[in-house]
Parts: sequence; structure tokens; C-alpha cells
Amino acid sequence: MSISVSAATASTWNSHAAWSRLQSARQKLSDDLSPATTCAAVLTSDRAAVTNAEHEVARIEAVRAADMAHLKATGQTFDLMV
Repeated sequence: MSISVSAATASTWNSHAAWSRLQSARQKLSDDLSPATTCAAVLTSDRAAVTNAEHEVARIEAVRAADMAHLKATGQTFDLMV
């Protein structure tokens, strides 16, 4: 059995980091929505950060699901020792 491994940055495959970035972006947006003095540019930037983080999480989860489907379809198994 061979497994193809490609180079990837930690942020590419680290679902926990992506979820953390998403939660941070959502918290910042929530915090900035509270004060009446927050300008529209800040809110637009915060919303863009949330959208980008949501897309990153979705992409990572889709890749993970595709990898699991491929492993299941080919009958491959792997052992993970922690």
C-alpha cells in the first residue's frame, strides 16, 4: 500500500486552527457590532474575515471527507497510534 503525501502548510490541514480563526473572526465582528462608533469599513473587514474563515473550514472539511471517501472506496485502512 502506498500513500501519496504532498507538502502542505500547517494552516492547510489543521482543522483546529481553522476553527479557531473562525471563532476569533466571529468574536471580533460581534465585539465591533456593539459600539455605535464602529465605522462601516471595520464591519466590512470583519465580515470578510468571517467569510474567509468559513470558506477555509469548509475547504478543509471537504478535503478530509474526500480523503475518507477515497480510503473507504479503495478498502485502505490505516492505524493511528497516539
